[in-house]
Amino acid sequence: MKAVAGKPEGEGSSRRGGLSPEAAAGLLAGAVLVLHFLPLLWGWHAVPFHLLAPAFTGGNQAAARHLPPALRHLPGDDPTGVLLDYPGAHYTAQRLRRGEIPWWNPLAGTGRAWTGNGQVFPFSPFLLPFVAWPSPHTYSLGLVLLALYSLVSAFAFFRESGAPSPAAALGAFLWTFSPFACASWAMSSVWAYWCFPAAAAGTSRALRTGSLFAWAAAGAASALMALSGQPETAFLLALGLPLLFLFHPTAPRSARGWLGLSLCAAAAVLLSAPQWAPLLDTALRYSSYKGAGLAHALNLAHSPLSFLDPSSSVFLPPFLWAGVFLALTRRPLR
Repeated sequence: MKAVAGKPEGEGSSRRGGLSPEAAAGLLAGAVLVLHFLPLLWGWHAVPFHLLAPAFTGGNQAAARHLPPALRHLPGDDPTGVLLDYPGAHYTAQRLRRGEIPWWNPLAGTGRAWTGNGQVFPFSPFLLPFVAWPSPHTYSLGLVLLALYSLVSAFAFFRESGAPSPAAALGAFLWTFSPFACASWAMSSVWAYWCFPAAAAGTSRALRTGSLFAWAAAGAASALMALSGQPETAFLLALGLPLLFLFHPTAPRSARGWLGLSLCAAAAVLLSAPQWAPLLDTALRYSSYKGAGLAHALNLAHSPLSFLDPSSSVFLPPFLWAGVFLALTRRPLR
C-alpha cells in the first residue's frame, strides 16, 4: 500500500476490505435508533399504560406488579410516567389549547399549584406536537425529538472536546441510551438529562473561543433544560457547567471567562423564570417526600448487578457493550 502524504504507510484515509470507523459509527447509530424507535413506526407508543393493569400486592409497588419479563424493563417498571407525567401533560395541553397558562389545577383534590409543582412543563418546546394534538403518539414524538436533540448535542460536545467522530458518536449513544434513560425515558426524570449535552457543548465552545455569544447560548440551553425536565435533575446538571469551567484542562480562567460564566447563569435564570419562580413559591409553602433523606434514597436505588440483569429496569442493552468493544478494537489504546 502506498503511503498517503502526511501519514505513515498503511494509514490512508480508508481501509481496503473493511469498514471505516465512520461507517462503523453509522451502523451503530442506525442499529440503536432502529432498536429504540422502530416500534413507534409500527404504530406503538411509549406511554406505559400496561403498568396500570396488575393490582398492587404490597412492598415495592413498582417491583410487585409481576409483569412479563418482556415488559418489565420497557420502558421501566415505575408507573410514574402513566400515573403522573402523561396525565399532567394532557391537562396542561388542554389548558394551553384554550389559551390559558395552567398556574393552578382545581381538579386535583381541593386544588393545587400546577406549573409550580415541578413536574409539568407548559413551556417545553418538545411537547408542542402533543399540545397541538394530544395523543399517546404525539407524546411519544416529543420523546423522540428529545432523544435526537440529546444525540446531536452530545456528539457536538464530544467533538468540541477533541474526540474523533467515531468516539464522539459512541459517547453520544452511551449518554442518550444509558441505563437511566432506557429505564425512564417516558418519565420527566430523564428529560433534563437529555437536554444537558447542549449546555455542555455551548460551555466547551465558549471556553475554547472566549465568545460571549457562546456563553449566552450555553445559558439558553441551560434554560431549556430547566423548562423541559424535572427541577432536581436540571439543577444538579447545571452545576456541571461551572465545574467544567473551573477544571477545564486547557481553558484559562480569565476575567472574560468569569464574565461569560456570569452571563450564562443570568441567561439561564431569566429565560427559565416562568418555570422555577412558581416552583420556588410552591416549595416554600409545602413539604415533599423527596426531603426524606439519603437513607430513603439509597433504599430505592438499584444494585450495581442490576446493570447486567436482563430483567432489571436499568439493564444496559448488550448492543452498547458491543459498541464499546467495537470502539476499543477499531482504535486500540496507545
